[in-house]
Amino acid sequence: MLALIVVREMITIHNALIRGLTSIYLQCVNIEKSPEDTPDFVAFCKIWGESLQEHHEMEETDIFPFIEGATGTPELMKSTVEEHRAFDAGLADFMTYVWKVDAGEEKYGGQKVKASIEAFAPAMHQHMVNEIPALLALDKYSDKVDWEEYWKKKAAEIFEKKSSDPTAKAIGLPFVLSCTDATFEDGVHPWPPNFPWMAKMTTRYYYFPQHGNWWRFGPADSAGQSRELPFARAG
Repeated sequence: MLALIVVREMITIHNALIRGLTSIYLQCVNIEKSPEDTPDFVAFCKIWGESLQEHHEMEETDIFPFIEGATGTPELMKSTVEEHRAFDAGLADFMTYVWKVDAGEEKYGGQKVKASIEAFAPAMHQHMVNEIPALLALDKYSDKVDWEEYWKKKAAEIFEKKSSDPTAKAIGLPFVLSCTDATFEDGVHPWPPNFPWMAKMTTRYYYFPQHGNWWRFGPADSAGQSRELPFARAG
């Protein structure tokens, strides 16, 4: 059933991205009080944005075209893609600023980051909420598409790609881990979904510690347990 195959994975990814942005928002102002920690925080911000952009690119260039082709329904996912466009500009502004700070071209300003997030976060959050029922509605096409078989192949493809990409292994997967609450809904949303047990352990015990100074800004430790944010703002 699609609800158990695709939707559960999307919930895990969406929750990680929402938690990551929430963590950035709660810490972006107070981090200014600790200039020595700011570069690590900026790296976390950059990886968050790049992860979201990669997620949407995969949807628009791979997953959604497959869905539309397999169901024989052109533009079936058009409204979902239009929701991406609703906050593209705001996300681009955020990322441009973060990249410039990371490159030393601009000075970090917590209030600027905060205002940037406030400009695009509502539309982003609404999209991520809307996308789940949109995917659930695809169950009516189960007579045309074997969703289970498709997602097994897609998960294997994603795993193979990330396994052969040093950056994905050392940065992408640990980032997701740092924003995944393993206790959410009694742990029914595994991290990462459909990944082999050994890959999870390698990420947790080998790759995660390599940039632990970045992942400390995430809301979860390497075991997926919630933790206090080091620079969370008061109130």
